[in-house]
Amino acid sequence: MLKRFFKFGLFITNIIVVILFLIGAIAAYFSPEIFLLPAYLGIAFPYLALLNLIFIVIWIIRWKRYVWLSVFAAFAGWGQYQSIAQFNFATAKTDGTPLKIITHNIRAFGLNGPRFEKETGRKIFNFYSNTQADIYCFQEFFNTKNFNFFPLDSMIAATQLPYQHIEYSVHFRGNDFGLATFSKYPIISKGVVPVAQQGTNMCIYTDVEIENRIYRIYNFHLASIHFKESEYRYIEEIQNKNQEEHIKAASNLFTLLGGAFERRALQVETIKKHMNSSPYPVIVCGDFNDTPHSYAYHTIKKGMKDTFNQKGFGLGNTYNGNLPPLRIDFVMVPENFSTLKHLVIKENLSDHYPVLTNVLPT
Repeated sequence: MLKRFFKFGLFITNIIVVILFLIGAIAAYFSPEIFLLPAYLGIAFPYLALLNLIFIVIWIIRWKRYVWLSVFAAFAGWGQYQSIAQFNFATAKTDGTPLKIITHNIRAFGLNGPRFEKETGRKIFNFYSNTQADIYCFQEFFNTKNFNFFPLDSMIAATQLPYQHIEYSVHFRGNDFGLATFSKYPIISKGVVPVAQQGTNMCIYTDVEIENRIYRIYNFHLASIHFKESEYRYIEEIQNKNQEEHIKAASNLFTLLGGAFERRALQVETIKKHMNSSPYPVIVCGDFNDTPHSYAYHTIKKGMKDTFNQKGFGLGNTYNGNLPPLRIDFVMVPENFSTLKHLVIKENLSDHYPVLTNVLPT
């Protein structure tokens, strides 16, 4: 009797996991403006996929006839798996000059906060003095006339690139916050995509001429969740909280997440429309503040390749903060490009890791 009750409870739990898994799997196809639930479950998709796999193993070992529910679900979510992890061992053949790109949210060189310190900025300058690329896309770029500190001049000296496109969305007491694209190649034209802004969230495009061909590079920072100190502290101390604190924190987290999902949906729809009208092949770099299972990612990726899927290794997590491993920074290229290398550089320079990729335009 007890065994039968346990098996029944396990099967009901399996059904719940499968339902949540399938809803998470469709998050990429439903705008959060219309239906928010898939967006929440899209964040949890890798963990739901793991739970579903565990159920497959359990049913195979104990009660084989129950395995088909999880097997069906596993195949239904097949298209999402390559974005969870990659294990690319093969070395691509190089037939031409690769384009080396780095995208990095540098979090204002550590100067954006209640305490203004310069050590983080110096670490970033030193890192880029020793890590060269042809194109750099920086989010949360920062320049200031204060503190006897000159981030823009220092980054130009570090990267040693002659062309820059910099746009600031926030100006505060002599401090400027925005986006920056540095290029080895001449910039032919540039502009700002008019997306709904909040803080440093914005999008710029830069047309560069590379070996007699023009490419349009989009650099953007999508809507942030804007966790307050209290939310981060809750995540760090979650095991020490009581039930009332859990309920209050969960309510706040869901509200913040929901608002961010909706803002990003509006932003990517505007950006994708602008991309579709581009007269040149498009390269995308940015901090999406969202995962590969999201509507934001899926909307931008249509007709493009995520370089992680071609040459990434492992989970590829790019967020360097007090949250589970998240891949939220991306480089995307046209489908006819070859990806030679994709590397997340695990240097503690900000709350994001730099992403380096080598691609070959064809």
